[in-house]
Amino acid sequence: MSHLHLFLYLPEQVYQLLKLPTSSVIQTTLTISPNRLSLPTLVSVENIIQEINAKGFELANSNQIYKISSLINNYLVTEKANWQDQSLELNVTRISLQDKEFYDEVKKVRDLATTMAKEVTYYEDKNDNDNVKKAKDNARKELAKSVKSQPKWWDTRTGKLFIFLGKTAISTIWGRCIGTAFDTLIDNIREN
Repeated sequence: MSHLHLFLYLPEQVYQLLKLPTSSVIQTTLTISPNRLSLPTLVSVENIIQEINAKGFELANSNQIYKISSLINNYLVTEKANWQDQSLELNVTRISLQDKEFYDEVKKVRDLATTMAKEVTYYEDKNDNDNVKKAKDNARKELAKSVKSQPKWWDTRTGKLFIFLGKTAISTIWGRCIGTAFDTLIDNIREN
């Protein structure tokens, strides 16, 4: 079994090693098709970021996301049996205690997006349009609960959570699966 070794560097150059089984974070079950080309990469990036967040860190900037996605793309073009250990150095900052509630909400929306992507892809591969629609509708309903519980966070111009998600793969996953731009989706939820 191969592992992904993430060296998390804080501004003061202290680091923490995060060792993850590669198969637990690299998403290989999503189909790559013309309109879903990057879903395996997007979901895998979010899986890794979730592990980093769970350890109390956030990525220092968007360049770190590009590092992760490059690494993932190297794995995705290689047969799983040939995967080898890889390491990656990432710049991170600590998540403050006052942001814990915020990151709990990020985790909830991230889990919702990745679950939806897996379900939608699974049912699309089976040409099961009823369950595709049901998976999308259920995800929209759950997202609406989040939007309505923290409306200030979700304002599409100034909302902390909306702006944060726009810098991650989460908003792209939503757009690819639902077929609507993320900001349009959120505005529609906020208006209803």
